[in-house]
Amino acid sequence: MVTGASDGIGRCFALDLATSGFNVVLASRSKEKLDKVEREIANINNNVKVKVVSIDLANATDYTPITGDREVSENLAIVVNNAGQHLDGRFFEIAP
Repeated sequence: MVTGASDGIGRCFALDLATSGFNVVLASRSKEKLDKVEREIANINNNVKVKVVSIDLANATDYTPITGDREVSENLAIVVNNAGQHLDGRFFEIAP
């Protein structure tokens, strides 16, 4: 699963995982951009399963579009968290 997968570092991680044969869940705010990444992955390796989840992780209160998928939850091996809320402060001083 890659969050922030629609462009930048998240997109690169998603493409890299697909190149390595991993099925991927792509999560980001923009469905259109995610669909474009899904097409790129199909061009790289059409045997890779891709699930697109349009979600704003900085403001989400319901994560079931990601966590409610049984196939995903039972087979999740790698999480690349590249999205969400920015918190100011020193990393180890911020509450979990």
